[in-house]
Amino acid sequence: MDQNGAEDPGTTKGKHTRNEDTTLPAETRKPATNGDYAFLQLDGGAEANRKDATTEGIYMNGLTSQDAHDTATPPSAMELHLQLPPELQQWTDNYLPFGKLLERVSQECVNDLHDAIDELADMQVPQTNAPPTNGINSLVPTNGVGGSSDINDRKKLRLMNFAQNHRDRFIKMLVLSDWSRNVDQVSKLIDLHVWFTSQRAAHDNAAFAMANMKRNMIGAKLPNPDLSTALEALSTGKAPRMPHLGYIPPDPLTPQKILKVLQNMDALLFVRLNLHEDIPPHFRDYSVASGRATFVVPSEFEVDLSIADEDPASPFYFIDIRLLFSPTPDDLSDQVLGQLEHKANEVLRTQGLSGCYDFLHNFVLTYKINVLRRQAYDLCRTTWSDSIRVETVHRSLVVHYWTEVPGGKNWLEIGISSGKRKDSANAFWAGPGTPRITTRWFRNGVEVKDVDLSFDFHTLSMERSLRELIALHTNHSLTIIRDQLLSSPPATKALSVELLNSTSGPATSSLKIQLTPSSTVVAALIDPVSGHLTLRPATVASSQIESDINRDIAVNPAQAIGYLLCTLAQIEIDRQARRSGWQTLKNVTPSQDNMREHFGNGVVRKIFFRGIGWGDQWAIAATINLGGEMWWIVELFSSSDLESGRPSIKTAVKVPTEDWRNQPPPITAASLHKIDQASAAIVSFYTMSRELHHLKIRYALRNESRGPKSNGVLSSGGPVLYIRFSDLVPTPQPSDLTPNPRPWACEKLQLTHHGFESSHGKVIHVVKGMVVPSKANDLASILTNECDEEVAFHRNGGFALLLRSTFGVPFVGQLQNRLVGVNRLHDNIQILKRKNFECKKASLAKVVFSYSQTPDLSATVNFTEDSPMTLELDPGNPHRRISVLLQKLLNNGESGFGRLATALQLTLPLLRVFDTIEGKDSSAVAT
Repeated sequence: MDQNGAEDPGTTKGKHTRNEDTTLPAETRKPATNGDYAFLQLDGGAEANRKDATTEGIYMNGLTSQDAHDTATPPSAMELHLQLPPELQQWTDNYLPFGKLLERVSQECVNDLHDAIDELADMQVPQTNAPPTNGINSLVPTNGVGGSSDINDRKKLRLMNFAQNHRDRFIKMLVLSDWSRNVDQVSKLIDLHVWFTSQRAAHDNAAFAMANMKRNMIGAKLPNPDLSTALEALSTGKAPRMPHLGYIPPDPLTPQKILKVLQNMDALLFVRLNLHEDIPPHFRDYSVASGRATFVVPSEFEVDLSIADEDPASPFYFIDIRLLFSPTPDDLSDQVLGQLEHKANEVLRTQGLSGCYDFLHNFVLTYKINVLRRQAYDLCRTTWSDSIRVETVHRSLVVHYWTEVPGGKNWLEIGISSGKRKDSANAFWAGPGTPRITTRWFRNGVEVKDVDLSFDFHTLSMERSLRELIALHTNHSLTIIRDQLLSSPPATKALSVELLNSTSGPATSSLKIQLTPSSTVVAALIDPVSGHLTLRPATVASSQIESDINRDIAVNPAQAIGYLLCTLAQIEIDRQARRSGWQTLKNVTPSQDNMREHFGNGVVRKIFFRGIGWGDQWAIAATINLGGEMWWIVELFSSSDLESGRPSIKTAVKVPTEDWRNQPPPITAASLHKIDQASAAIVSFYTMSRELHHLKIRYALRNESRGPKSNGVLSSGGPVLYIRFSDLVPTPQPSDLTPNPRPWACEKLQLTHHGFESSHGKVIHVVKGMVVPSKANDLASILTNECDEEVAFHRNGGFALLLRSTFGVPFVGQLQNRLVGVNRLHDNIQILKRKNFECKKASLAKVVFSYSQTPDLSATVNFTEDSPMTLELDPGNPHRRISVLLQKLLNNGESGFGRLATALQLTLPLLRVFDTIEGKDSSAVAT
């Protein structure tokens, strides 16, 4: 054996096998065969334990022990690494940057410096009125006068304290900076210190655990049993060694005795409660039976008390208690009941029934709050997780709800109040106050005092109480949104708001808003659990507004919902307009000043359209706010004006869309068609009025009623334009045919709108007037039965002219030509009558007349508005020879038609002779 206690390799101690002879030397032993095993040396020294298990006594098949030692390999680097002790735990991972620490110390120094300066400024040195020196009133106090030296000392002391405190801190920073230069060594030192501390704590804990185990084993020790006494008592049934006290056992109680005792106790209780006891008001409801008095406090408890003595001064004793609210256990535990019995008997002995009621009443109130607290914690872990937070302050329960809603906090506080009156005048008559459960509601951080929170504390349910409270909060929030929507200036006209309040379930409270009869009804709800506002129906716009309201406290819910209503109304208008064939103008983007100038303030959404048949200059605009939609006729600037930076809108005229009840119509295809027709009328009258004003023609535009029960656009009336005839059609100059010309119509002309042909872009108007009596019969006889759709005369003197003008283009010239054409037609008919010509057809477009019977010759004169009159002759008419001359004669002045008739009459014989001569010459040449 070596000096370490390990055996010599030649020895065989502890390595015997079954088939091995221990007396033989190691060199002559028989090699181990398969099935012969040797065991590892377990009691050797360090040298033996470090040997490999495969080479220390374990013989493989075909190898001797010497061969096994010869084939052993030294341990690898990995094996040596695994045999090293474990690394120490690193405690330097949680280091904070030294710069951050230095920055905070510097910031704290600056803050303390500002505080010190403010305190020094508050220390005012009192000024004394010392006697004037050399005529100058010196305000500088002398030493010992006014106590100024004390204030100066305090100022200096304050500055010295500030400097001393922060000097110490910066010295510590200097030390830390020196340590930081050797952070590696310091870190290793810290790790070693922590390791040594943990080892010392492990030793201390082990010693403490052993001592504690020893102390706990004291109760497990049992005294040695008295076997002799036990054997004697078990065998003989007697124990002479036990002392005999001489007690006489009582007689067993019979049922009759028990009943009599209980009846006597009932009688004693009745007498004592009615004659000797001052029963508190809350214990007036009691009953006596079975030897006990049962006091009942509704919704709280009923307690059984009894007495053990006839003396009225003897105390009552607690028997049992039952809780009269739910949820409660069927039976209180023995531990709780024992504590209650002990405390109640003590209170009954010292304070009587009043003290017993106060004790049990406070116990029940605390028990109720604990039940509500347990239910609140259950809600935190289940359905209301992440939405409520529960806090316990003494005996009060605070439940925060809607914790994810931005803004002020909301919570419900349930506690126990003393019940004492605050007014001392009534406190004496009311008596001492009784504690009770009270609730306080804080909404957005402010206590709500004008709401009576009448929760049910008989059947306790924290979830039901929360839902009732949240229903009140939801109603309040929705009411604020409703009031803000209705308080907007234009909102009282078309906005429809319906608030559904519920005091039991917040899920049924909702605010339904509809901007116009045809727009979508938006329902605003508040989720009772999370407190987030929800808008229905769910659209892309409503989802975005929901996110803004629930995320940012600066967003006003009423304004956001109003914007959503206007957006939905715009979408509905755009959808109906596209169905009607209108084109949405996305390139019209007026500035805010331009919008405010023409549409006024308060426009939330706008959209521009161009109807079928409209030009590029005019458009229909729909502006939307909380007052509904308003329709406008908009005149746009040209493209060149837009490029020069001018605003998009040149003129805007409102389109009246209300019916006779002053209600806007629903947005349908029919109402848009009426708006299109009314817009065409307004554009026509607007351009007509502007042109008449430019030409200095007197006119008057009025809105005349069309019946109280008419529906649709312009139902309350239609625009009518009155024009002075003499300004529109000047009186012609005297001529040979009309030596004394007079106007053929009365002064007042009435222009009304009669539709818009969108497919052709033509606006239809009708001009009505009265013909002067001298010409009424003539014009009526000429045009009453003729096929002229654009002119109508009546024998009473009335006439009507149908005008078709291009949309947005003034038609003053067309009206003038039409009126001049009527007068011209009258004059032409008179000329034909004087010439004894036969008028075959007369209209404002042409006149067909016959100026010869034999042969039958006729001529047609066509009247056009923008071109000269034309003359048409039959192919065989003799006047075709001079048709060019006759055409010039027809368009020569205002009396050209009369000269044409005279020329036709005078030149007919000559031209007939020319035809005859030409016919004879042609026959002679042919022969």
